[in-house]
Amino acid sequence: DGIAYRRLQTSHAFHCGLMDGVLGPLTEAARKVRVGKIGLPYVSNVSGAWITDTDLSDPGYWSRQVRSPVQFAAGIQVLRDRYPDAVLLEVGPGQVLGQLARGVVAGQLVVRTQAGPTEPGDAGEWFARGLGALWCAGVAIDCAVVVHHFGDAIDEPDHELRHVIAGRRLASEDEAARRDGEPR
Repeated sequence: DGIAYRRLQTSHAFHCGLMDGVLGPLTEAARKVRVGKIGLPYVSNVSGAWITDTDLSDPGYWSRQVRSPVQFAAGIQVLRDRYPDAVLLEVGPGQVLGQLARGVVAGQLVVRTQAGPTEPGDAGEWFARGLGALWCAGVAIDCAVVVHHFGDAIDEPDHELRHVIAGRRLASEDEAARRDGEPR
C-alpha cells in the first residue's frame, strides 16, 4: 500500500500487550522515586503534549510510557506550534525519527549527528557534520563548549567546524556584497 517499513531489531515488544507483565512492577518502582520539578520542558510521547509536573509525579505515567502508543506526530506538531522555525536534531543513529518528523511537517529541517547502521564514517565526523549543519541553519554554536565537552570524541574537532563556519561566513559576505552592489 505504499507504506515504508523496516523490521526492527529490539529486545522487547514495547508499546504492546507483551509488556503487560512489567507494568505493575514498574508502577511500584516509580512510586519509590522522588520526582522534582521540570527543569527543561519537553513533549511527552504518552500524550503528545508538554510534560507536566502531574505527569511526572504519577507512577502510572511510566507504565503508560511503556505500553501506550507513541504520540510522535502530535508531539512534533506541538513543537512546531511553539517553535515554527525550529531545527530538529536527531541524536540517535540513522534518520528514522527525522523522516517521521518530515512526514508530519513537510520540509522540516532535521540535522543528524550519527550514521545509520549501514552508513560509513566515524562518530566524530558525523558529530562535526551535524554541528556544521546546525551552524549553517543559523543555530549559534559555542565551539569552545563543544571542544570542552566532546573534544575527545572528535578528531581535530574544530577543523571541520572552522571549514563549515568559514564557508558560511563567506556565503554571508557574498550575500551582503550583492545587496550593497559590491563585486566579489
